[in-house]
Amino acid sequence: MEKSRPGVRLTALRVLRGTVVLAGLLAFGQPVLAGGFLQGHYPLLQAHEVAAMILAAVVLVSLVVALLAWRPGGAPGALARDQLITLVVVAVQMMLGFSRELIIHVPLGVGVLILVLKNAERVWKLPLRAPAAGATEPSEQASTAGVDA
Repeated sequence: MEKSRPGVRLTALRVLRGTVVLAGLLAFGQPVLAGGFLQGHYPLLQAHEVAAMILAAVVLVSLVVALLAWRPGGAPGALARDQLITLVVVAVQMMLGFSRELIIHVPLGVGVLILVLKNAERVWKLPLRAPAAGATEPSEQASTAGVDA
């Protein structure tokens, strides 16, 4: 069995925290930009498009970092899975936006925001430190925490 490398996990989780916060800010700004366009500020449509592309790039970076935190770092694989799902949904969202399928694009945008914020919540709840030596499950650590040797 391959041992996890705590340094990789620590660095990757710190970078992942930064990328999910940036993704959250970008996703939160998307409805503001769309609303500004609908108010008659037409250049905001292009800003909405550019922000979507940046969001996709940030989620892609988050996926790569989550994979590094998982494989060599020993973090949960669910982080990478969640980032992959988010990347696919953002890509679909962008395709719908470019084709002006707003009846699906707008509600899916709400879903993107929820996904990104849930990812951020999961990443920030994960402790930065590596699991204790010999413990494989959090329940195993909890059951042995109060036992004196």
